[in-house]
Amino acid sequence: MHPSNPANFFLLLPAALALGWYGSQTAHIIHHTKGSRGDRLTVLILGWFPLLSWLLALLVWLVERQP
Repeated sequence: MHPSNPANFFLLLPAALALGWYGSQTAHIIHHTKGSRGDRLTVLILGWFPLLSWLLALLVWLVERQP
């Protein structure tokens, strides 16, 4: 992936969203089978981490482009 093309970051968005969906489904299964008290943190980590990492990569790319 060449960093000069911003479209490359948008190509990663569907993968990040799919990972987030899979993570939230996994957290849902953990909740119903284990009943642990750390469910909100599990959903946060598994569900939002891929999307937040994509946004961070986009932010870093935008900052590095500044002259």
